[in-house]
Amino acid sequence: MARHDRAGAARGPAPAPLVVIVEDDPAIAEGLALNLKLLGYRSEVIPDAETARTRISEGRPDLVLLDITLPKQSASGCWSGCVRRTTTCR
Repeated sequence: MARHDRAGAARGPAPAPLVVIVEDDPAIAEGLALNLKLLGYRSEVIPDAETARTRISEGRPDLVLLDITLPKQSASGCWSGCVRRTTTCR
């Protein structure tokens, strides 16, 4: 389906939803990314928590798949702040 600007002119098809995969195991990350691509999604693989926090804040993905056992990072406290800062109702 085409998107339209404020004047009503068509801007082309909407981009596929972006899924950020935060996973330190390359085999798991690649498998997830491949399956998402086959289902029509865009994906970005990020192997560490620090980079993920920055990219999620900048890129506003549609979904984040998070490995809750990342090395050097607890999934609880630090991530809740990131989610609160970047979550919006659409």
